[in-house]
Amino acid sequence: MFIAMWRTKRLLGFIDRVSRINPRFWKVYADVGIILGYMGMVYVFYALAKTAVQTLQTKGQQAGVQLVIPGVTIPPCGTD
Repeated sequence: MFIAMWRTKRLLGFIDRVSRINPRFWKVYADVGIILGYMGMVYVFYALAKTAVQTLQTKGQQAGVQLVIPGVTIPPCGTD
């Protein structure tokens, strides 16, 4: 993984001014972000668990991989 970071002090004054305008807004904004992050983690855990249960409950139905070539039809394996 490659990460490029450019450190500069050019905009620090701007960021400080914006943060001093309404500090309560930024506090609420951060709290909402944290809550949404946890809600997202709960949803992803639910979705993964639901998919795992559905996968384990499929009896006799196996997903297969089939080669797809445009214009060429290959019958699935196991059919005589």
